Amino acid sequence: MFRLPAPRLQEVLLRLASYAVILVFAVCVAAPIAEAQTVNPHLVSFLPSPDHDAIGDDGQPLVSQYNLAFYPVGGSQPLVVVNLGKPTPDADGSITVDFSTLLTSAPAPGQQLEARVGAVGPGGTDESDVSNAVSFDCTATVTPTALAQSAAAGSGIITVGVFNSCGWLAASTVPWITIAGDAGGTGSGTVGFAVAANATATPRVGTLTIAGQTVTVTQAAATNMPPSVQLTSPASGAVFTAPASVTLAATANDSDGAIANVEFYVNALLVGSTGTAPYSIPWTSVTAGSYTVTAVAVDNSGAKTTSASVSITVAAPSNAPPTVQITNPIDNSSTTSPANVTIAATASDADGTVVRVDFYVNGAPVGGDTAGPYTLRWNTGAAGTYTFTAVATDNAGASSTSLPVTMTVTKKNGK
Repeated sequence: MFRLPAPRLQEVLLRLASYAVILVFAVCVAAPIAEAQTVNPHLVSFLPSPDHDAIGDDGQPLVSQYNLAFYPVGGSQPLVVVNLGKPTPDADGSITVDFSTLLTSAPAPGQQLEARVGAVGPGGTDESDVSNAVSFDCTATVTPTALAQSAAAGSGIITVGVFNSCGWLAASTVPWITIAGDAGGTGSGTVGFAVAANATATPRVGTLTIAGQTVTVTQAAATNMPPSVQLTSPASGAVFTAPASVTLAATANDSDGAIANVEFYVNALLVGSTGTAPYSIPWTSVTAGSYTVTAVAVDNSGAKTTSASVSITVAAPSNAPPTVQITNPIDNSSTTSPANVTIAATASDADGTVVRVDFYVNGAPVGGDTAGPYTLRWNTGAAGTYTFTAVATDNAGASSTSLPVTMTVTKKNGK
């Protein structure tokens, strides 16, 4: 026969999980203790029936299980009954059960409740006194609520703790964070999320809303990689002739952004830039000399890279000598002495200017002129045959000699 163990079964506690406020049933037969209402209890503790381990005459246990029943305050019909099984008592003689995983449907949120534990056996059920007031709601615990992500693409998992009957949703408030898999569930679970790479130089903050809680995700700024650049023109060691026109050209790339500008420097001085590929500019009217050329690539985040330098030479042009011709006296002409002869010449320079024409008689200098028309007055002196030449000199120092002209000088009366 099943015995009803009411006096021993009266001491029962309902409580939250670790670190929570204890929810206590009436622990005294004579005067129940009034406790503050506890929300969402997880644990029940009670003293087992004196017949917990007893066996009946029929060989069956007198206590087969314990039930946890929730009632409206003052009610007689249970709203939810949870089978706690038949746990082994702890060292202090009490039994403690985490019933959160056994509670498949919680009572309606916000309802004022009390609870009893009943010992079930072949002869029926005997219940304890009622607990203090309790209630359930669907407020979830979400962990973690703040995460730090690197600039690289990544993912993570958020844990949701809530009663099995409570439903919840998950959503992202920013496009660079997406929910992976199901965007919600019922009862405790997890939420996966993915974070896109941050290619900008600025950190960013986004949030997830999970089961009504806010999860903050902070992503670091990207580490900007500098661009690459290489001069493609002029070639190293190239030689040009002044006044030269030189094409400055380069290739440039940026692995994590874009090229904003390519600058060209000659002997460390900026001579031009371009932001349009192919990156090339003309460098004109270059005078003779030696030059070192570099290119600097600038990316969209302001990072700069300087190319390897290229050395070139601009040579002075080859100077063409001037041309000169005696126009007076006429070749093989004659005159009598004494007389003054005008020596005249024409001269020109194709790649410069004539700065002087000098006149020679029989190889000896007799004078010159620095401006055209180039002339010189010469006294014939003694009778004889004379050979005239002119030498023109240009602005680069080159000179040339005219063809010789011969003139015969005789005395008057043939003497």
